[in-house]
Amino acid sequence: MTTPPNFPLFQPATKKWMAYLNRFECVLDAANLDDIPSNRKKAYFLSFCGLAVFETETALLAPCTVKLVTWEELQEVLGKHYAPKPSRIARRHAFRRRIQGDGESINDYLAALRSAALQCSFRDQRELDDVLLDQLICGVRDRRLQ
Repeated sequence: MTTPPNFPLFQPATKKWMAYLNRFECVLDAANLDDIPSNRKKAYFLSFCGLAVFETETALLAPCTVKLVTWEELQEVLGKHYAPKPSRIARRHAFRRRIQGDGESINDYLAALRSAALQCSFRDQRELDDVLLDQLICGVRDRRLQ
């Protein structure tokens, strides 16, 4: 039986929930465990997540128990807790306020804009491309590039 390598605890104060969950899935994939049953994925996750997360999810699921919920339900409950979605207006406002930081390269700035835009629910690729270009032009520090 293949077992996954050690995996770091989730640190809610410093780590992003979706990134942690995606990394967990990558660890399972790397260990050839990506096709195991969901109940085993849940068990591996609960073994890795740390006591604080385990206690939080136990409280969130009460009166139900961790044993009775599916892996998908567990992900949903923890996702709502650790990564609640702000309103679309708030996300777009944050996107529009994003300017290039001191010492931030154009490539890093564009990557940060793309990451922020993912949360904004733009209608389609064309709208996304338009707002990215607009914000890139407005937020870049080099006036010659504007």
